[in-house]
Amino acid sequence: MGVKEVKEFLKSNNIDVNFNTILITGTNGKSSTSHLVNLFLMKFSKLLNLDLKVGLFSKPHILKINERIKINYSDINDSDFNNLITKVNELKSNVNLNWFDELVLVAIFYFLENKIDLGIFEIGIGGKYDSTNALDSIINIITNIGLEHTEILGNSIKSIAYQKSGIIKNNSFTLTFANKGFKTIYNQSIKKNSFILNLNKIFRINLVSINIQTDKLDQFKIKFSYLVKFIPDKKLIKKMNNKVFKNFEFSKEVFENLYEILKLFFKDGVIIDFYSPYLIKNYLIAFVCSILYLILDKRYKEIINNKHFFKKILTNLSIDFEFLGRFNILRIKNSFLLLDSAKDILALEYILKLFFYKLYKTICDNFKRKIKISLVFSFSKGKVFQKFQNIYKIIYKNIDKIESIYFLEHLIEQKAQDSSIPFNSFYVNLKEISNSDFNVLSKLKNLGKLNEEKLFELINLNEFIFITGSVYFVANVFELLNKNFIEIK
Repeated sequence: MGVKEVKEFLKSNNIDVNFNTILITGTNGKSSTSHLVNLFLMKFSKLLNLDLKVGLFSKPHILKINERIKINYSDINDSDFNNLITKVNELKSNVNLNWFDELVLVAIFYFLENKIDLGIFEIGIGGKYDSTNALDSIINIITNIGLEHTEILGNSIKSIAYQKSGIIKNNSFTLTFANKGFKTIYNQSIKKNSFILNLNKIFRINLVSINIQTDKLDQFKIKFSYLVKFIPDKKLIKKMNNKVFKNFEFSKEVFENLYEILKLFFKDGVIIDFYSPYLIKNYLIAFVCSILYLILDKRYKEIINNKHFFKKILTNLSIDFEFLGRFNILRIKNSFLLLDSAKDILALEYILKLFFYKLYKTICDNFKRKIKISLVFSFSKGKVFQKFQNIYKIIYKNIDKIESIYFLEHLIEQKAQDSSIPFNSFYVNLKEISNSDFNVLSKLKNLGKLNEEKLFELINLNEFIFITGSVYFVANVFELLNKNFIEIK
């Protein structure tokens, strides 16, 4: 079930998808990139009086399924959602759709009924066989490539890159920050006459400062400042796309315009402030994508004429961007919660390193004393904990900064009898790293299934709590906080 079934549904019901489409895939950053493209385009539309109507289909939702489908960043309402789900089921006949197929079709119907100009679709899993790939895209984004969903996509970087590059359409434009798997993505792009831009080759990104912004002494927001510079290597990009330029003449003009705009904005370096430590690449690829879309819409001269306003939007968009489940800091009663859904080992390793080796000192300086952190983990079953070597090392090296390490199980977990498996596996492997150091192991606490009582006990007992795990676990936490009408500042 997936692309074949959605195509069959659209064909059998004579549905003409007449809006432009951007497809977004990758191992990390699909959701944030999708939202950022939407926000950039809304800002640009307002600036140029374009009255663009932009649809967004993304995943997952945190509090309500309606969050997955938006027009101009407003969620679909319950009535429209329920009516369109009913419509899809009435029309599907013998087409065997799964629930994700149905959601994609609800989004398509909703966007068609509201006559949008552009639909931004985040891929579900992979790309080639995903339901969203039934749509013809004019721009494709592949954020990065890593090992994920290996039981579906294959157990090598090459096979995963091949699956994800399956979203690339003929005579389209492809943007990526992928280092691993880039050769596969490049080969697929050339086969499809798709102009490709590897943003790693044209941008240099340096973290220049981390600051805590405070309204009051005990309320703060962490700001990361990045210096982004453009590396003008036109020959390299032209050589890479030489075959495409010959077969798809239109792309040459688009490339020239895009190149000049990027050089104009970034050649002397731009400072970008952002409130999430690892979304800067998603931020940049979303900006480039949005500019590219305007160029395809013949807006090159308008961008040049309004370059100062565009630059202001580029450096200040993060003021309007707060993505639930991505480095959110909440103050609840007398405790601070940092919630971040690190969906895989690499993301978890990155965020823990950043926290302990860079953020911790800044936070202590803000509190004007040394504080201890409580870590709360929730891992999906099936995680291979032997691969967590670097995670164990980070924890062991920073154990003096840690009050406790809690394990909580998702509310949505089905098999309660298996709840101790992640904890036991983590315990055994950490024990091996720490050489049975009781000081380390005594901090591990398995709390079983997440519920309101346990969550508020954690909040009452701990001053600074770092909650991480799958996005579904973080969603469970937000759901409980929202349910209890706690003021989130």
